[in-house]
Amino acid sequence: MSKKMIVLSWMIATLLVCNFSIAQINQEKIIHIEKNQNPKYLIEIMQDLVIGLSNDNEDFLFSSIDQVQVDRKGNIYVSDLRDKCIKVFDRNGKNLRIIGKGGRGPGEILSVSGLSLVGEYKLLVSDAGNRRLTYFSTKGEWKRSIPMGTKMIAKAVEDNKGNIIAQLLVMGRETKQEIVKFDNELNPIFQIASKVEEGWNDEYVLRPIKPRLSYGVTKEGKIIWGISSNYELNILDSKGNLIKRIIKDTSPLEISNSYKKEIRQNYKNKNIPPNYKIEFQKYFTEFSFFVLEKNGRIYIKTYQMNQNHEYYHDVFNVQGEYLAQFTLKEGEYISEVKDNKLYCVIRENKDGIPLVKRYNLKWQNISNS
Repeated sequence: MSKKMIVLSWMIATLLVCNFSIAQINQEKIIHIEKNQNPKYLIEIMQDLVIGLSNDNEDFLFSSIDQVQVDRKGNIYVSDLRDKCIKVFDRNGKNLRIIGKGGRGPGEILSVSGLSLVGEYKLLVSDAGNRRLTYFSTKGEWKRSIPMGTKMIAKAVEDNKGNIIAQLLVMGRETKQEIVKFDNELNPIFQIASKVEEGWNDEYVLRPIKPRLSYGVTKEGKIIWGISSNYELNILDSKGNLIKRIIKDTSPLEISNSYKKEIRQNYKNKNIPPNYKIEFQKYFTEFSFFVLEKNGRIYIKTYQMNQNHEYYHDVFNVQGEYLAQFTLKEGEYISEVKDNKLYCVIRENKDGIPLVKRYNLKWQNISNS
C-alpha cells in the first residue's frame, strides 16, 4: 500500500469513527456513579513480596524502574530505564534472566518507554530511543522490530487479533497525545482519542499536574480509555464503537501548598536547573491514571488521600459496576494486576532504592460482612 493510500485510509477511518460517536452519543448507555455511592466489596491488601532490597547478583538490582508485567506462571518482568533492559524474576523473586541490553542493534534497547505481555510467550517493548517496537520471547530471544518512523510511541499493547493499540505524542502546529489502533505493521486503522498538550512549547516551564490519557485493552479486545481531567471511562468495542461510558461524580480537590512544596523539593533533588519555572493549576485532575486487568477490572488512582497519606483507588469493571475502593501508600504506583495479586512500582523508597512490591488482594462482599 502506498503512503498516499495509507494516509487516505487513516483519514476515512478517523472520520467514520468520529461520525459514529456523534450519531450514537444520545443512545449510549451511561453508568452514573454518585459521590456517596458505596462499592460492592471491601478489598484487604496484604504485602507478600518485595524485589530490589538486596540481590546476590548486582545486575538484577534496579536502577530506574518503569513498568511491570506478569505471565501466567507468575514470572515478573521489570523494565529498567537506566540499565536499558528487562529484568526477569520468578514468582518468589528469584533471578531468572535479563532481556536486552543497551545499543542500536537487533535485540538491543536505548530506552524502554513501554512494556506489555503479548499472549503468554512474547514481550512487546516500546523503544523510543531507537524509534521502534521490538518483540522478544519471554525467554529473551529477539523476534522482530517494527520501525516507528516519525511516530513517537510511548506505550503499545497487542489486542486479541494481533493489532497494536498505541499511545503516542504527535508533534506539529499543536502537540497532541493520541491513542491510535494500528495493524501489526503500524499502519493506522483508526484514532481512538486525542488531546492537545497545552503549554508543551512553553520554554523552561514544568507542569507536574496536567491532564493525561490512559488506556487499556481487555482479553476480548475491548478498549477502555479516559482523560484524567474528567472522571469518565469510555468503553469501546474492537472496531472503536462506543458501547458504554462510566461517569463518577467528584468534587474539585485543591492542590495544597504542602504538596507544591514537596514537588518543588523533589525537582530540586533531581537537579532541575533553577531557571525552570514550576507551575501548578488550582486543582488536581479528577484522577491520576488507571491500570486495566485483562479480565476487565479497572484500577483507578485518584488524588484523594486519607489521614495516613495513602491514596484512594477505585475499582470498576467493564459493565460499569463500582466494585471496590482501597488505599496504597504514597509513592506506590500500580503497574499490573493479575490473579488477585497487585504489583506496584516504587520509584525510590526512603533510602533512594527502587522496588517492586506485590500485594495479595482479598475481596469481601460488603453485604455479607
